[in-house]
Amino acid sequence: IYTANVVVDEEYCKAHSDARPGPFVCLRVADTGTGTYTVGIAPTVAEPLVLHLRANDEPLRNTFTINVLPGPAVAITSDATFPATSVAGASVSFTLAARDAYNNTVSTNDDVFALNACPIEGGACVTDINQGPGEVKGSYLAEFTATQAGAYRIEVLLGGELVSGHAYSLLVTPAAISPVTTTEAGTGLADGIAGRANTFEIYARDAYDNSVPNRASDLEVTITPQFEGPAARGAIEHSGDTDGTYTVSYVVFAGGMYDIDITLATGENITSVPYEAFVTHGDVDGSKCVQSGMNTQGATDITAGANQTV
Repeated sequence: IYTANVVVDEEYCKAHSDARPGPFVCLRVADTGTGTYTVGIAPTVAEPLVLHLRANDEPLRNTFTINVLPGPAVAITSDATFPATSVAGASVSFTLAARDAYNNTVSTNDDVFALNACPIEGGACVTDINQGPGEVKGSYLAEFTATQAGAYRIEVLLGGELVSGHAYSLLVTPAAISPVTTTEAGTGLADGIAGRANTFEIYARDAYDNSVPNRASDLEVTITPQFEGPAARGAIEHSGDTDGTYTVSYVVFAGGMYDIDITLATGENITSVPYEAFVTHGDVDGSKCVQSGMNTQGATDITAGANQTV
């Protein structure tokens, strides 16, 4: 028995009306003397296979069609497709393609995949996967939920083996700032000095207690006097790292009691009750002082031992 991979071209098809172009497996069988021939073939492409038999290079009258089915799914040729990023608490949807050892898509939806999605910097791995059939046989739609922000290493397993032979990557970003988990602290929440920058910190967290950096525009701080006077806005700056710390500074020019409200840009309150800050008067500025009474521009006669007022 002799086998070979061959490609049938258009010229061959013109000379052989029963042929069609494309890749084929060629088998040549020699008689062993008994008149009986046993031919074994191992096709690797899952599609209908037509056997064209020839004897002494003459085509036999009959052809045979074999419907080649895909084999069972294996991990190394199967694949998964993930998004590059997701948001903490949101569903991560991805697709799975089950293929046999020869890269044919399997014809069933009976395969069960497993998942290990682990934060690279440490934390609990996610193993719960919701898997359902896709639009075609051998494809699946799957999802899981990650609540910890950060980079993930994802292993998809089939039969205990890594799908595609490697792990996948996913970056989970923090969710929106939550008023429930966000906190604040600092002297500027209770005391201040008129004319100076008074400061405090906001520690922004999402609903899953992830630090939320680079969202200064999502925060608003209002400083309102408890007496007649203009309100002020706090200037909010992110610390520049990933811990979600924001520094708030505000300047008011009159002493007295002030209410400090911290809200999200959506109007949702972070502080259920405003902070009360007592702002004291600033240092004396001689250039702004005015004197009156006795003549302070030149000499003045006064009586020894008598009280004088200015």
